[in-house]
Amino acid sequence: MQVEAMQAERDHPHDIWVIFEPEAEIGFMYTSGLAAVAASNIELIALDVQRHSVPSFSNCLNFLGSRLKEGHAILPGQKVMREAGTTQDYMNMIVGVDESTNRYLLDNYALQVGPVTVSVGKYTVKVGDDVNLLLVVPMDKLPFRLSNG
Repeated sequence: MQVEAMQAERDHPHDIWVIFEPEAEIGFMYTSGLAAVAASNIELIALDVQRHSVPSFSNCLNFLGSRLKEGHAILPGQKVMREAGTTQDYMNMIVGVDESTNRYLLDNYALQVGPVTVSVGKYTVKVGDDVNLLLVVPMDKLPFRLSNG
């Protein structure tokens, strides 16, 4: 498996992991580092990403990461475009997952998401044990079904 970690732009406190098998046109992407910054303990994941869509999904994940960093809520059911000013074809839905699917995705996809220790003033907090993944799913792929064996 070919693993490529894209460093997010300098003003983003997270990484974006881009995972593709060699020669495959479909892979997946996820963030790591958002849970340590945003009090919401949220990380983002996009499955079934086409190779040519990596830049637009990266922009979308960076935008959502910035919104979390600024204290805005990212909630299931919200819609977000991958690129500003694009058509409905590039519209995505934020989808929440149940606890068992969340655990499956953390164990099998988002392998770089894990507990981290964050110091805030005189307090030290461990976050990441209960990270909640939110799926970023293209509107044309809804309803989204994940077979997690």
